[in-house]
Amino acid sequence: MHLRDSESLRDAEVARRVLATARERLDGPPATLRRWSVTAVLGDTASRTVIEALAARDGVLAPAGVAAIAEHPGLTPRVVRDRLRELQRSGLVAHPHEGWTLTPAGQSLHRLLALITRIAARGAGLEEPAPQVLRDAATERVLRALNDPVILQLCGCLAGPDPLSPTALEERCAPTPRRTLYRRLGEMVDTGVIVRHTSGGVPRATTYELSGRWRHAAVLCMLPAWWEGRHRPAETRAGAIDLEVPVRAVLPVVDAGRLREGWRARWVFGTDAVPLDLAVDGGRLVAAASDGPADVTVTGTPSAWALALVGDQREGLHADGDGVVGRAVFEAVRAALLAYVR
Repeated sequence: MHLRDSESLRDAEVARRVLATARERLDGPPATLRRWSVTAVLGDTASRTVIEALAARDGVLAPAGVAAIAEHPGLTPRVVRDRLRELQRSGLVAHPHEGWTLTPAGQSLHRLLALITRIAARGAGLEEPAPQVLRDAATERVLRALNDPVILQLCGCLAGPDPLSPTALEERCAPTPRRTLYRRLGEMVDTGVIVRHTSGGVPRATTYELSGRWRHAAVLCMLPAWWEGRHRPAETRAGAIDLEVPVRAVLPVVDAGRLREGWRARWVFGTDAVPLDLAVDGGRLVAAASDGPADVTVTGTPSAWALALVGDQREGLHADGDGVVGRAVFEAVRAALLAYVR
């Protein structure tokens, strides 16, 4: 089998895995202390409004404040009270005698929302100071995308460096219905996340690829796992996360200037995961076939990887081999992932 065929099969498998993981999050049970999704909580307008209102009131909401929150479009006092109880069961809100308050985890989630807003604004090309209404709209689109399995699947299909033809995209995104696929694809082209190229020749040819600007925002897919790794024990986390997709998506925008030609680092996201080889080839850091020796192999659980790549907490990772190569490749990828945070 040719290397290109092998890469296509792997990309298709990655896309199917992303779709399965996203559907698991979307179809899972309601938010409870046992199992809930950070992106689902923040993606729910009512829950997000309640969290923002509590933060704006120095973390304390008196009973009379419920009516004030309910004045937001689409909300009612009953909806607000329901969300407060759900957030309380999730450990994000407490209800002492003086009123509702954000717990430390709830305060951290509000800071996570601010981080997502910052990344979303940078991905959308909004310059500081951008009108708040535009920042809010960009955040809303990002949160909706993070909760949409088809959009996540599309990003997984297009995570590689090469543009894909419509036929190749349909094959890799199977079994998503063609009509659904192109509806989401059109939305993402309109918002600039995906770029559509059309040749001027005859017959005309069309290809799709992830926007370079949005590749730096791939860290958005890691943030939920990073947050849960800090605030939730393993048995209460919302589910698995496929870290290979954001890593592959950010590779084309990694600055490999300090990496030496031929360096190869093997990353393993969990005991049962297929290794991902990152190699310096032609002055770029690329995903390569894992068919030869690597200078260093780095292993860890998905949660440990998320904590390391986002928060630089590397204690959960184990490296075997050349430490210089391991640190240099890790720091190059991390810098690209956090380009919109720093």
